[in-house]
Amino acid sequence: KRNYELFAKWMGLSKTPTKEEIVDKYYWEVGLFYFKTNNLWKIAEKTDLESITRLSKAINRGNPDSKYLPNGLQDRIERTQHYDKIIK
Repeated sequence: KRNYELFAKWMGLSKTPTKEEIVDKYYWEVGLFYFKTNNLWKIAEKTDLESITRLSKAINRGNPDSKYLPNGLQDRIERTQHYDKIIK
């Protein structure tokens, strides 16, 4: 609930959005909010294995230096590398 309230404030919304509104209407903005408020852009600047792993740990484990690997890491690595090749 607190994250939803912080997101509403960040967006300048008059009320806190519901879970459904987040999913249906603010999915892009909530991602930007999460990256900005958790300082994740600096980790996402590179697309090497270490950076992808650290970013995944930061998002899924709450700590980029966690000793535990996040679920679905290999899929994230493959997708990031795939889209990185397309963009470059």
